[in-house]
Amino acid sequence: MRTAPHLLALALSTLSLVACSDDSALSPVGTWRAVEHGADAPTPIADRTTMTFDADGTLVIVDGGAAAAPVPWSIDGDLLTYQIIEPSETHTVVTPIAIADGHLLLAAMDAQGAVDGVVGTWRYHGSVNAVQLDRTLTLRADHTASLTEQTTPGDGPMTYAATWEDSAPGLRVRIPIGPSTTVSFKLFTLDGVLGGDLFEQI
Repeated sequence: MRTAPHLLALALSTLSLVACSDDSALSPVGTWRAVEHGADAPTPIADRTTMTFDADGTLVIVDGGAAAAPVPWSIDGDLLTYQIIEPSETHTVVTPIAIADGHLLLAAMDAQGAVDGVVGTWRYHGSVNAVQLDRTLTLRADHTASLTEQTTPGDGPMTYAATWEDSAPGLRVRIPIGPSTTVSFKLFTLDGVLGGDLFEQI
C-alpha cells in the first residue's frame, strides 16, 4: 500500500541526511482521495487515503479504511496547516498546496525562473513542528538532477546529485547515498506546479 499522504511532510523532512479563513483564495473544504502514483503498486479505491476538510476547521484522515481522530486545520494564502497525532507526540505541519481541476496537491513547489514541463528549478518551503525545511530541486532534460536542502534550526545546506524518471502520472527522484543505498521520493504535477501527494475531489 502507498505511503499515507499525511506522512509526506515528515518523509520529506527526513530526507535531510544528517480554524480556516473564509477569505482565503484557496479552499480545500470537501473530501479528497489519493491519486495513485505510477511507481506505486495498485491499491483498491476503498483502501486509498482520503482527507476530509470540514468548513468548521476539522480534518479527518482515513488511511486503509481506518479513520484518525479529527485534527484542526487552517489555511493562509496557499499555506495549509494541520496536525498529525501519533502515540508519542503531535506534529504540526505547514505546507504549501495547489488546487486546480478538482485536484489538491500537497507540498507544492514554486518554479524558480522559466521551466519546460518539469525541467527547471523548483523550490519548496514548509515546516514540521516549527522546524523549517527549504528545498531546491533542479530537474534537467538529461534526467540528472540536484537537490539542495536546509533545515532551520539545523546544519548548513546539503546538496545531493540525483536522477529522475517519468512515472506517469508523476515522476520519481532518486538520490544515491553511499555505494548500496538509494533514497527516492515521488512527485506529481498539477496545472504547471510540481509537488508531493495528489488527491482528487470526491
